[in-house]
This record gives sequence, structure tokens and C-alpha cells, in this order.
Amino acid sequence: MRFYRIIFFLILQAALAGCRSTGKTAVVHHVDPVLSNTLSCEELVDYLNSQNKGLHGWRCMDTHVQVKTPELPFAQVLKGELACSAPNNFRLTADNFAGQADFGSNEELCWAYVKPGEPAVMTWRHEDSHLLEYVPGNFPRLDPEWLMVILGIQPLNAQDFRIQKPPAGSRNLWLVSIEDSASGHPLRRVIEVDTVRGFAREHALVDHNGHDLVRAQLANY
Repeated sequence: MRFYRIIFFLILQAALAGCRSTGKTAVVHHVDPVLSNTLSCEELVDYLNSQNKGLHGWRCMDTHVQVKTPELPFAQVLKGELACSAPNNFRLTADNFAGQADFGSNEELCWAYVKPGEPAVMTWRHEDSHLLEYVPGNFPRLDPEWLMVILGIQPLNAQDFRIQKPPAGSRNLWLVSIEDSASGHPLRRVIEVDTVRGFAREHALVDHNGHDLVRAQLANY
């Protein structure tokens, strides 16, 4: 069975915020950050975990997925919905005029289906998620345990991360975790935290060559 390269990119929005132009020059106001950039790793993780305390499931009706396959000259943006519940139930369905995507996880299995592409549903067990890097075509590593952390229904463990400050001028903090892949090459998990608004705005899984395997952005927290 042959699987094509897929760039998996999620944009999750809890609600749509209207933005209208009045023709007047916008006034920029200084906003004090919610979080200090001197927080320790433990303090930052405790803060993020407190935001989702007691949250066991939710649904997003405005989810965008970017999928790139060799059959199409440019990446497709699919629109759909996402639902999740602890400990490991997840379902993302999205489509447009040219494509369709269905990714999910239940208590035993994970699955993935993308159209256009091979007309088959790919399935794997949770404990085998690390082996996805051996699937031809650089299939994204969709690890249910990590997805549950991204979606806020599993807490972070401060012992898994360290704080890394981003380039000068940025008001964000990065929580970084390094782990070995099945091939022995290091993988880097990065959680980008917006200190001004006080929430995690992006999660990324990056391979040893600096290429994104999975990236998820959250807005209107």
C-alpha cells in the first residue's frame, strides 16, 4: 500500500471573531503581558494545566486542515469539525470540493483517510504510533497521547519540558521537549505560549532536519 506525503496543519478556533475596517487609522494600545517571561518551567506548566482543569472533552465546529498531496499542485484547505474526549477519543472530519480527510482515535485504534490519495483507510494501534515514520511518503506522526495534550484534555508534565526563549523581540515563551524517534533521530516538541494573552497558541512536532511533522494552531482561546 502506498501513502503520499501529507502536511498536516490544524487551525482550531473556538469561535469566529468579526473584524471590520472603518477606514480610520487603528490606535495601537500597549498591553501588559498576562505572563512574565521569567516564569520557571514548572510555573508555566502549572498555569497551562490550570486553564484546562476539569475539561474532559469538547467540539470545534470551525476547524481548518491543510493537506498537500502529489496529485494537487498546491495545498488544499479543508473545513470541518473536530471532537475529542478523554482519555483518547478523537475525530476530525473535513472536506472541500476537491478533497476529504478523516482522522480519528478510539480506545484501541487510530485511523487516517485522505482523498485524493490511496482509496484505503490506514489503521494502527496506539502503541505503534512511533512507527509511522516508516510509512512511505513521510506520513505525519499522529500520536493520540500528544493530540490529547494539544487539545487540552490531558495535562502537561513539567518534567518532560524545558523553557526556551524565542528570538529577540518576541513576547512568547517556548516549552521544548526532546525525544528519540523509532529510527533514533531526535524529535522536538514545541509549545509556543503567548505571554500577552496567556495561552498556548501553537504546538509543533519537528524532526531532526527541522521539518514540521505536525503543527496545530489555536485561536480565540
